[in-house]
Amino acid sequence: MAGGNVNPRGVGGSGESPPVVSVCPMCGYPHEPACKITEPQKEEELQELVARYNDNLGLLWFHPPNGGHRHAAVGAKLKRQGVKAGVPDVWILDTPAGHDCRGVVIELKVKGRKPTPEQVEWLAALEQRNWLTFCVNGLQEYVNVMRVLGW
Repeated sequence: MAGGNVNPRGVGGSGESPPVVSVCPMCGYPHEPACKITEPQKEEELQELVARYNDNLGLLWFHPPNGGHRHAAVGAKLKRQGVKAGVPDVWILDTPAGHDCRGVVIELKVKGRKPTPEQVEWLAALEQRNWLTFCVNGLQEYVNVMRVLGW
């Protein structure tokens, strides 16, 4: 063989596999420990971080674009088309292992914010329909919930 001796048991000759490094769900790159979580101050920033996190986990999920400020005419048109107030921010269509449910819905709040009555009603209605429902305050709570669910 050209290039000298090759050890068939791998580098170092111990036969042990290299350590497995998982992909960080915050940035999408393989490294340990995962990136430090910095809490966003705005819900749209939180949603962007959650989007990256969910995409990096490979989940089948979506965020309905219900929030934000719109011209009154646009809001009225969307309402006629079926847009509902209070719909949760995150819909995960994958079922977490060990759970007999339709999927997971999560309302996102930045620290110090509370869900509206419409958001509470949606979460309760979905829970009655066998969805796992959560309202989280900040990115760390979101990550904690996802880890408890096995993601």
